[in-house]
Amino acid sequence: MMPVVKSGPADLIKANLREIMESVQGEGLLMGSRQVFVRLSGCNLNCSYCDTPESREASAVCKIYPQAGRRLNVREEANPVSPARLSAIIQRYFASRWVSFTGGEPLLQADYIKESAALLKPYGYRLFLETNGTLPGALAECLAGIDYISMDWKLPSAVGADYSPAHEQFLSLALQKPCYVKMVISQDSKEGEIGDAFKRIAAISSDTPVILQIATPGPFCQSPDMDRMLTWQGLGLQFLKEVRVLPQLHHLLGLT
Repeated sequence: MMPVVKSGPADLIKANLREIMESVQGEGLLMGSRQVFVRLSGCNLNCSYCDTPESREASAVCKIYPQAGRRLNVREEANPVSPARLSAIIQRYFASRWVSFTGGEPLLQADYIKESAALLKPYGYRLFLETNGTLPGALAECLAGIDYISMDWKLPSAVGADYSPAHEQFLSLALQKPCYVKMVISQDSKEGEIGDAFKRIAAISSDTPVILQIATPGPFCQSPDMDRMLTWQGLGLQFLKEVRVLPQLHHLLGLT
């Protein structure tokens, strides 16, 4: 079920939000930075390693967690939430000036991100987009308001389809802003699909940083062997200038 979102004048745009919280960024090149996470409902994919499957569905309320890194002292806000209300919530409860739009897939509600950016940036907020990298048209709609992009490159073994053409279009557009590509690697990942992704990314820009993210064990996936991770990192460095192997830091620290 996808969230129902009103489109049109800015004062009518609202989104179904799952939660708003502040914590340490646990992935990618901004790992360790303090961010406010705005989790939007709805997703167009079904990844085997998804760690927030509940975010695929619309929710009656958005949960707000004022205590950093902990799901405690919860407040609730009725859905859908307007950009103006989101801005007020962030300013009231949280100190970080980084705001991460995540999901689910946040670009399913690109108009909402665009309007939220217009309200937040005058107050000095920087906007971080965490996306599955399959919706280049939606990215174009809100790109001007985004400061940094974390783009997934989905491997066919994890999603059951090859999204390479969409990823190529997306990356070509995303590189107008600071951007890195993240590939989640599990025990089911294949060398051929990883190598193909490296080549496609390098053909667009060999300067693109690539993160090989070690899959956190879950019901439908397991972490890969570290010897293979290092082998694949070496393969990537044949095509790209920067390839890093990183875990999900927030899981290691016991943070939400």
